Amino acid sequence: MKRLSLWMLCLTMVLVHFGCQESVVRYDPEKLAAARKQFLLEEEPEGVEGVLDVQENYQSPREVVLVGQIGGVANPWTPGKAAFILADPIALLEIKGSATDHACSDPGCKFCAKQKVDQLKEGLAAVEFQDDQGQVLPMDARNLFGVAEKQVVVVRGEAHVNALGCLVIAADGLYVRR
Repeated sequence: MKRLSLWMLCLTMVLVHFGCQESVVRYDPEKLAAARKQFLLEEEPEGVEGVLDVQENYQSPREVVLVGQIGGVANPWTPGKAAFILADPIALLEIKGSATDHACSDPGCKFCAKQKVDQLKEGLAAVEFQDDQGQVLPMDARNLFGVAEKQVVVVRGEAHVNALGCLVIAADGLYVRR
């Protein structure tokens, strides 16, 4: 009986361990290679702007070349999609270095809630790599481009503002600064 209980305990621990692991998605190597060839740039494009500059001067959709850092939010990735959040480096410094005159510990405070929403949009852009039908590629950007959070990249594409007021880039090129 002790042996059976010990065996069941071990089996349970193994199942829990593997059940809690992130599932590894395998992509067709040919499709990954084709997408990399389509989107990865060998040289950094000219005319680089920051996310904040594009947001401040936005009037209508236009072609842009943005530099930024992947991140700015707790999870900048869209799992299973060729998309991520790009943060303006200056905005990241301002968010980290800013101290508010209004300090409170009330999680329901409307002033603090509005500041958090404004901070989430300011200096951030959603970057999407789309297929010919305008759908975001069903490949995780980390696998597709070999990029990581806090990595500095240059994105080329068309910028527009969505219904929520967020800057979105339909990207057609990515240069990874190393």
